[in-house]
Amino acid sequence: MTMLVIGASGLVGAELVRRARAQDRKCIGAARTITGEATRAVDLLDRASLDALLAKVSPNVVAVCSAWPYVDGCESDPARSLRENVTTVENLLQALEGTTTKVVFFSTDHVFDGTLPRNIETDAVNPTSVYAKHKRQVEEMLHARGHCLIVRTAWVFGQELRKKNFVYRVVAAAKNGDTVKLPVGQAGSPTWTGWLAESTLTLLDRGLDGVVHLAGNEPLAKAEWAMLIAHALDLPALEVVEVPWEAAGQVAPRPARVVLASERHELVHPELRAILHAEAPHFV
Repeated sequence: MTMLVIGASGLVGAELVRRARAQDRKCIGAARTITGEATRAVDLLDRASLDALLAKVSPNVVAVCSAWPYVDGCESDPARSLRENVTTVENLLQALEGTTTKVVFFSTDHVFDGTLPRNIETDAVNPTSVYAKHKRQVEEMLHARGHCLIVRTAWVFGQELRKKNFVYRVVAAAKNGDTVKLPVGQAGSPTWTGWLAESTLTLLDRGLDGVVHLAGNEPLAKAEWAMLIAHALDLPALEVVEVPWEAAGQVAPRPARVVLASERHELVHPELRAILHAEAPHFV
């Protein structure tokens, strides 16, 4: 099996490439720029670039890890969100038309509105932000095509070249003595990229299709998650203040609390504190 990972310079894509290669799988990483785990350049908005790469690689599986995940940016610029989060995948599906190449797509817990204590794969969705609506639009496109694995996940953290995810931000704030302002009442399930990537490969090996939820099993408020990071990584005293979501700089509406659960697998996420201890050299 040959796997092509698009977005291999990013948080999820780079880890997926690393884990696949560690298992001696044939895996090729691509991104707009050759950096991180990406060794090939491709732009999903450029069909000529995309067609050339697919012809050269002939993948059995294409994992789409590229996106514009800036939720508030998507709300402010829906045209760019549509282009980066929907048109890109639409171009890929057109390029794969007539093939049975499996597409893996990473979606979001934001497709739910947070009104249920937990959400399984068959629960009705109700996205409220532009970002979440565009993710749901891609889910529907993939359902119509078939030959897909749609992975919904949440609050992803791990090694990252650009050091943008929440753990790095908490570390930087603690070192700088900055106060971390977080939206009151917002809660979710932190998910480690190492487990997410390994679990995705496992489910691919099992031939799973359709929607699956892969997320951490320790739901936390955002402030609790920040303090857990600080304690686990033995950071200097961290000041965390919960504020209304507008005061936290958020523009897009978000569900207050979404807990992803699964009825399609038995995979168990490792304990968060243990992961943070093990991964500490990458974060601090």
